[in-house]
Amino acid sequence: MTTPAADVLGMVIRAEGHRTARRYDEALADFDRAVAAAPADPFVLGGRGYARREAGDLAAALADFDAVLALDPDDGWIRTCRARVLQALGRHSEALAEFDQAVALHPADHALLASRGESYRLTSQPKAALADFDAAVELEPTNAYAWGSRAQVHRALGQLPRALADLDRAIQLRPGVAWLYVERGFVADGLGRTAEAIEDFGKAVTLDPRSAAAFAGRADVHRVAGRQSEAVDDFDKALALRPQYPWALCRRGLSYQALGRHDLAISDFDTATALDPAFVLAIAGRAESLRLTGRYAEALAGFDAAVALDPAHGYALTGRGYVHYLLGRIADAVADFDRALAVNPTHGWALLGRAFARQFQGAHGAAVEDLSAVLDRTPTLLAARTARAESYLEIRRYAAAAADLDLVLAATPDDSAALTKRGNALQLDGRVAEALADLDRAVQLNLTDPAAFFVRGETYRRAGRYREAVLDFDRVAALAPQHAAAIASRGQCWHALGDPAAALPDHTRALEIAGDVTWILEARADALAALGRHDEAVADLERSVRADPTDSTLWLALALVLTRSGRAAEARDALATAATLDAVDPDEDRSAYRLLRTMVRHAAQGDAGQAYGCLPAALSRGPCADDLRLTAADLRGLAATPGSAGIAAELLAAIPEGVRDSG
Repeated sequence: MTTPAADVLGMVIRAEGHRTARRYDEALADFDRAVAAAPADPFVLGGRGYARREAGDLAAALADFDAVLALDPDDGWIRTCRARVLQALGRHSEALAEFDQAVALHPADHALLASRGESYRLTSQPKAALADFDAAVELEPTNAYAWGSRAQVHRALGQLPRALADLDRAIQLRPGVAWLYVERGFVADGLGRTAEAIEDFGKAVTLDPRSAAAFAGRADVHRVAGRQSEAVDDFDKALALRPQYPWALCRRGLSYQALGRHDLAISDFDTATALDPAFVLAIAGRAESLRLTGRYAEALAGFDAAVALDPAHGYALTGRGYVHYLLGRIADAVADFDRALAVNPTHGWALLGRAFARQFQGAHGAAVEDLSAVLDRTPTLLAARTARAESYLEIRRYAAAAADLDLVLAATPDDSAALTKRGNALQLDGRVAEALADLDRAVQLNLTDPAAFFVRGETYRRAGRYREAVLDFDRVAALAPQHAAAIASRGQCWHALGDPAAALPDHTRALEIAGDVTWILEARADALAALGRHDEAVADLERSVRADPTDSTLWLALALVLTRSGRAAEARDALATAATLDAVDPDEDRSAYRLLRTMVRHAAQGDAGQAYGCLPAALSRGPCADDLRLTAADLRGLAATPGSAGIAAELLAAIPEGVRDSG
């Protein structure tokens, strides 16, 4: 460069003093006077361009740098300055072209390589960025900027341990640079080291109280940890410094959402998407607030928009899955949860949603698998543990259900619903005294809960304590007059107490409420048969097998009534159908009740060996008193049937005393 005249040089020296002190108005006034005196001097024009860049007037700085390069195209420093202005303006392709020319002029300039690496980073070219940063730190191992920038690339690639090592090195070199602590805070958070993340963000705030990224980063650590009020406070500080900050707006919206302040959440999501229309998390976050406030149609449209922008966005897919579930579109819900889990197989929210959907479909074994995966990661999530207990009940793993509910009640000992569920699991597992203790406690805690009275009534009924059961079923009917199961179970108790005529009105009322529920039809048929009304009993059982033609116990019940009414050929056909259905149901998968029913079928078919083989297996599984009572009643009926009488009598004698002569 040509050195200016002495008077112009004085202006430039004075301008540089103002620039160094950040008195940009005075600096630019002196540079303007110098340029007026020497309009074609690259040194003066370059100095003013540099001052304009620092003052934030990027367009004017670019004009000065262009003027210098028109005079001296090989000025590498000015090309670097021009590239950095283009970089700041977001014109990254032009910046890279300028950096390429500058690097060609100065291939061993570590600062220049680091700057070009930054442009590669900002244009999502991590491989090229790493090459430049690697070269920069090799040329100058004390270049903290290059170490820190390389760490940003490693973080973007998910290589968090490498990022942490680079940032530790950068901070060792430049311990007073705030943005390095911000970056290390994000990396530490990603590694689950939340205390270190909070410390680093706090250090950044101390070094630079105007760092919006530091406040926002610390806020997000608070948000994920569930400290939403602290999160909102830090997000507020970040947004006061940088109002147009979509990342912070979106995450403050998520904190508001967690606090139940959905109006504020939606406002933040709207502002974030106004600034960045393709911000998928903000779009999906808004949809989630709509879902949580019951606005399902709007929520579905929002999630659809988010998935259209990013078909592999796990949060959006999962949220949409929950909307489908709430709208009863179970297959669509499972499809969305499956897609979310294909992206992230450990996505707890998606696993939980898919488990709920699978429960709705009756796929309880698969639901248990999903819920177990959730609980492996979050053992204290009571909703998942309760749901798993419910699925365990459905697949007859009663002890496992009770164990899950033990943990729920350890955390919430006065949860009457959990006590009721555990009581049900215990009574189904044959632990009647423990079950009744839970159910008594549940009733004491909530005297208006029909579920607790119903389960206690069922426990009494299954234990053969029919009068106590009737009292509980009466209470259920008073609290919930449309409770068909309680009304039908009360009818079963009247029958067990020797009054099938009193049972009939209850069974009929239950069927009016619930429709053709097979077990209620079977119970009414049993009462009708006891009253000698065999044709009506057959009609009820024919309705039941039409409703569920795959249940062997219904076909057996039909066969027994047909036998008692003298319709032997039809009875044999029904028994054959029951046998065919039993053949696809392995003995080891059957409950005590189903084994007892299989035993009765073998007895009805005159197959003594098979019948005798079923009884020990059934007894080993702890059948309840009521199941044994019903079995005894069937065997008494068969004792009067040719071909079955001897077998039935011997089996009846093998049933424990106290139940074989009841009813």
